[in-house]
Amino acid sequence: MRSKKPRLYIRKFINKPGHHTVASVLVNVDRGSTTFILADCNHMINLDFDSYTRVARKNSLYKAQVLIDVLTQFKAAMEAEFLANPEAEYD
Repeated sequence: MRSKKPRLYIRKFINKPGHHTVASVLVNVDRGSTTFILADCNHMINLDFDSYTRVARKNSLYKAQVLIDVLTQFKAAMEAEFLANPEAEYD
């Protein structure tokens, strides 16, 4: 018999302590309910990853991989920018 606990449930704050806004990520992977919620200040993104059919599950895995790839590139570009201009102050 399958446990009633979700396969994965994570809720984390994503700003360092002392930052002026609250930002968080929440992920929930469970039978029939797979969500990814990203919140920053007054903005929230709620992504649903359908799991009801094989085609939907395949698309959900593709969607997750695209997000991982884009975030990886985003982080690399920020690191390059910050290394190239370590003392820069932007308005």
